[in-house]
Amino acid sequence: MTDPHDAIYDLLIEHCGAIEHNRARFREVDLTKPTGWRIGAQLGLDGMFVIGKDGRWFVDCDPRDRKPSVAARIERTNAALAAINKLVA
Repeated sequence: MTDPHDAIYDLLIEHCGAIEHNRARFREVDLTKPTGWRIGAQLGLDGMFVIGKDGRWFVDCDPRDRKPSVAARIERTNAALAAINKLVA
C-alpha cells in the first residue's frame, strides 16, 4: 500500500480541496497520536483532519461552516478515510 500519509492527503485534495504544497508537512503528522491538522479549503477556515483518541481518522469543520454541500463532502471523505484506516490498522 502507498504510504498512508499520501493516501490520506490524496483524499484531502480530492474531496476537500487541500493544497498540494502542504503534503510534505502533512507527512510529519504522527498518525498514531490524537491530533488535529488544519486543512481549511472547502471545509471552511476551521476545516480539520483529526485523529481521535480512539485512533479513528476523520475530517470536520466549524458548525457555522456546515452547509449541506460541506456536510456531504465531510461524509464522503470520512467514509473513504475509514476504509484506509482499516487497511493500515
